[in-house]
Formats: sequence, structure tokens, C-alpha cells
Amino acid sequence: MLKRYRDLASSSHTNLQNDLEALSKHIEGKKQGKGKHL
Repeated sequence: MLKRYRDLASSSHTNLQNDLEALSKHIEGKKQGKGKHL
């Protein structure tokens, strides 16, 4: 059970990292004046 929790936490963490990356890229693009609206 603990292992399953750890797997879940690690996959959530990976998804969070990807979301943060996408968000920062989106913000970066806006700063450069060519941000695309989602």
C-alpha cells in the first residue's frame, strides 16, 4: 500500500513538473510579445 502511494505521489509530482514547465513557457512567450492564448 505504501508503495502504491509512493508511485502515485511520484506520478503526481511528474505531472506537476510538466504543468509548471508548460506554464513557464507560456509566460515566457507572453513576455516576448508573442504569447498564444490557450
